[in-house]
Amino acid sequence: MNPRKLLNNNFKSLKIFGYYLLDILCKFLLSILFIIIFQPVALLMKFFGYDPLNKKMNRNSQKSYREKISKTKKDFKSTY
Repeated sequence: MNPRKLLNNNFKSLKIFGYYLLDILCKFLLSILFIIIFQPVALLMKFFGYDPLNKKMNRNSQKSYREKISKTKKDFKSTY
């Protein structure tokens, strides 16, 4: 038996095994990242009432989510 052919077959099988192992580990690590970091931050934001997208709407005074634009001129030349 040719050793080169034997090594080539082993390499192909290890490559396929590594691909599936990487797929499983990637999903596992991303799930852990979500549970440990993002979920507690979201719960804290909800607990303190922080609404970065301004999704809350007062049903009595507003009929849409449209924001009122101020008519003041802005100076874009000296932004820095």
